Amino acid sequence: MLPLPSRKSIAVAREMVWVEKERFRGRACSQCAWQFNPLRFPAGKTQAERNQKYERERDGEFKWHVCANHAK
Repeated sequence: MLPLPSRKSIAVAREMVWVEKERFRGRACSQCAWQFNPLRFPAGKTQAERNQKYERERDGEFKWHVCANHAK
């Protein structure tokens, strides 16, 4: 029989969620106060290209943010 994992070893999976608040509407982290606030909308020749750049920037920031730096 395997021992049960300690509470410290259980990691909570974070995910990007849609949030609507009085002063913010957009993507945020489910586990901390991180919110995606781009400085500017990405440039591109087509709407599809702009959308891809926006999503790539958003996903990259989410992937590398540290929840401990964005306490709720």
